[in-house]
Amino acid sequence: MNSDFNCDPPEISVKSLPISQPDLPAPKLHACINCPVNFMCCSVSAKGGIVEPPYLIPAEVTAISAMTGLKVDDFAEKRSNPITGNVVSFVSPREGNGCRFHDTASGRCNIYEVRPIDCRLYPLDVLFKDGKYFWILWQYCEVTPEDLQALLAYGEAILSSIGEHLHDFATVPLDTMDNNPFEIVKEIKSKSDLNQ
Repeated sequence: MNSDFNCDPPEISVKSLPISQPDLPAPKLHACINCPVNFMCCSVSAKGGIVEPPYLIPAEVTAISAMTGLKVDDFAEKRSNPITGNVVSFVSPREGNGCRFHDTASGRCNIYEVRPIDCRLYPLDVLFKDGKYFWILWQYCEVTPEDLQALLAYGEAILSSIGEHLHDFATVPLDTMDNNPFEIVKEIKSKSDLNQ
């Protein structure tokens, strides 16, 4: 297990954590089930890598800290979004590749119950382009049509959880991911639709 993870988190109910958890469970994707542990998006995540560490909305930072007992500075890295001028947070990378919360031996996530929306959606993501928000699909893994439909349904259900942070989520530049292929899947109707 990753040495950065506190093995004895405080007794805490996941339902009491300060993050909106959708009633809809995350889809079980064929692409993920068939993915080898050493190839998973979580295991190759690295700043400047094929998959960047996940974006964190403030409620997720609080939830992860509450669940793990870690100080925010021990797992969150602040970056400036030059598009909006806002300071945003990402899971800070551990030495080498892989998310700091990914258990390389088992392939499991040590914060699965409060994992970031960015993780729950991947390989689906949000892009802001030409004044509109779009669902995009990173071409990192082989997603079946059924996987994509499940991801889109799940994404629509949880997107409002990002709330006022949507523009940062959709615009913060990530050098290497900007060079990775993706497909625009569909337009997200409007920001006001997300809050209904």
